[in-house]
Amino acid sequence: MTSRPGTASASLPYVNTQYPWDAEEELNPGEVPSVFNPVADYVTEFTLPERFLGEETNISFQGVESGFALWLNGVWLGYSEDSFTPADFSLSGALRAGRNRLAVRVYKWTPGSWFEDQDFYRFSGIFRSVFLYVLPKTAVRDLSLVPTLSDDFITGTLHVSARTKGEGSLRLSLHRDRKVLDIATAGFRRFEMKDGLMLLNGKRIVFRGVNRHDFSSLSGRVPNREELVRDIVTMKRSNINAIRTSHYPNQ
Repeated sequence: MTSRPGTASASLPYVNTQYPWDAEEELNPGEVPSVFNPVADYVTEFTLPERFLGEETNISFQGVESGFALWLNGVWLGYSEDSFTPADFSLSGALRAGRNRLAVRVYKWTPGSWFEDQDFYRFSGIFRSVFLYVLPKTAVRDLSLVPTLSDDFITGTLHVSARTKGEGSLRLSLHRDRKVLDIATAGFRRFEMKDGLMLLNGKRIVFRGVNRHDFSSLSGRVPNREELVRDIVTMKRSNINAIRTSHYPNQ
């Protein structure tokens, strides 16, 4: 596909051998297209719940492509190019009691777009949930659970680490069907490469896998549950036992 400078091409490239702006202008990595780079503005108002007053209030954008800037009540809050991963901002310095106005400016192409030279359809906008949340004065900010299995596949160890705020104690328990389980009843798996073979709990496993984009032919970046189940059933019927979530965290 070729195009003269200053003219629009018939369709955007789908394969990962060129960037969408290659037909319009010559850029170096890190530069942002200027000939064609749409910008969308989103504005909404919300009333802060009374229970949020005086607390550490945050906003989370679960997915915005490709980058966005954020304001609350005219106060600049920040910028993100995470695209398919959550981006969280503190609202505490700009919040008002009662009505608040939130403004988001979304950019189709950003410096981060250079990392997305992939075999997928390119869209832009807010395509996943946006929500407010409050962290209490004592809270767990992040939690890591890493299970390990001994060489004889008999002894399992669960390594737990947490990033917290405030002062307090942390108690963990394992639940299934609303019942507390003993840690000894939990399943542990060990995957490793040995002599060029992939092993799961010491036994060879052969992956019959495919790449799968989080994508709907009807709604683009927002597939529904029925479409996801249909994908999984279709793959199982084809004896597929592994999925590569190309090339980003799925919904």
